[in-house]
Amino acid sequence: MKTATVWIDPETRMIALRTPYDSFLVASLKMAIPGSSRRWDGQRHVWLIDPGHMAALEKLLATLNDKVA
Repeated sequence: MKTATVWIDPETRMIALRTPYDSFLVASLKMAIPGSSRRWDGQRHVWLIDPGHMAALEKLLATLNDKVA
């Protein structure tokens, strides 16, 4: 089981998601969250996701059996 760290980023007011790299998770995230509502912050190594997609993100992480911290 991988641990996903999720918080609200104070700079962008978006959901920030940090996990160990997993190509399946990345592909699943791209299918579950529209491109206009997510972006990869390569400098900080986090996904930034529009808060309106929190339910979709929770469902995705539960489906992948990731522990959320």
